[in-house]
Amino acid sequence: MCGRRFGLGLAPSAKSASDRLFLHIEIYMLRILSSGSVLLLSASLMAQEAASPASGAKPNAADVYHLAGLAGQAVDKAYESRQAEVPYLENKDAFVPELLEPHWREWVARNSEAMTLLSQAARIPECQFLIGKDRFDQNPTDVCLILPVAHASMVRGCQSAKDGNWMAACFDVETLLCVSRHIGKCESFFCCLAVWFVEQQALGLLECIAESEAPPEVVVRSQRLLELHCALRLDRCLVAKALQATAAREFDVQLNWLASEEGKNSEMPQNAIKRLLENPAPTRERIMQLAKTCSAPFELGPEVPDSKMVERAAEVDNSLRKQFAKKKRGFFAELLSDPDQDLFKAIVSWCIAPVQDLAIELAKSNAAIESTRRKLEAAGVAKPTPGAEKGR
Repeated sequence: MCGRRFGLGLAPSAKSASDRLFLHIEIYMLRILSSGSVLLLSASLMAQEAASPASGAKPNAADVYHLAGLAGQAVDKAYESRQAEVPYLENKDAFVPELLEPHWREWVARNSEAMTLLSQAARIPECQFLIGKDRFDQNPTDVCLILPVAHASMVRGCQSAKDGNWMAACFDVETLLCVSRHIGKCESFFCCLAVWFVEQQALGLLECIAESEAPPEVVVRSQRLLELHCALRLDRCLVAKALQATAAREFDVQLNWLASEEGKNSEMPQNAIKRLLENPAPTRERIMQLAKTCSAPFELGPEVPDSKMVERAAEVDNSLRKQFAKKKRGFFAELLSDPDQDLFKAIVSWCIAPVQDLAIELAKSNAAIESTRRKLEAAGVAKPTPGAEKGR
């Protein structure tokens, strides 16, 4: 468990931010599934009650998202033996013809309850996802659970567009864009990745609409939805804020763990732990200064291109790796020469997110928005009537 707490975070095979995102998804889903079965009684009615709280209380979209996640989880469990047939974490960025096949339509139909709840939650203004206090709840579990439901909404929207049901397709676009903005209100490294995942679902659907010979009024509506979203979406400075908030929360989690019986019985240097617990303020300050350094690339102004942001983030990441590189002898073998410094390195490895991956994902999402905007513009260009040129 100690290595799990203080290792570099995730499995070596998780080489990209997307891989890490889906590894997080698997961890949270396994945890929830192992905690016992959840009985879903009249989920739609519960959603209406959550959306209409007692007088004086503000409705919280997160309550309805919770129900949507549980409903989607029930469908996922039913499809465990058919994962190869309906790989919902594959083909996640755009429409592919296979999504029109019968088994995908069946999967979408079985997710209808979850998607209804998702769309209800998306249209509730107030949303506050709760971040837990223990290691596994540092990122909102409900956010993890609704990602497959968001993917189902994208698939349904693409099917609607291909079937000529434009109102339904635009409805799903609006839902997905609202969901991504709700997730963006939660200051978390994981949630930044989740924002862009859901955003990619919406952009894939918008491109599907653009490529499906949609009527001019549908193209105009799609353009307006995209422009509104761009004015409200998660921007660089909020990503920097999320990184710093994540570092602060993770540091507190590590302190609590080190003070627990598990931490006391670990292989970590107990004399260094004792000094840290007696006076955590200096170490906390070092962590936060490091977090500010790592978040600096996301505080560049809009006049600085994404390529420069990614370049700066790579420099920060490389500098951090060199500064806190693990020796070939093994992690715990390091905790010999300077226990205080080595303990600090161990904590840093969990508290500081991989900023280069985050910058790359943000740049990819920004590029996808521009690509989608161009495709919608091309779709909105009036095509000449056959023979019009000759008639002139």
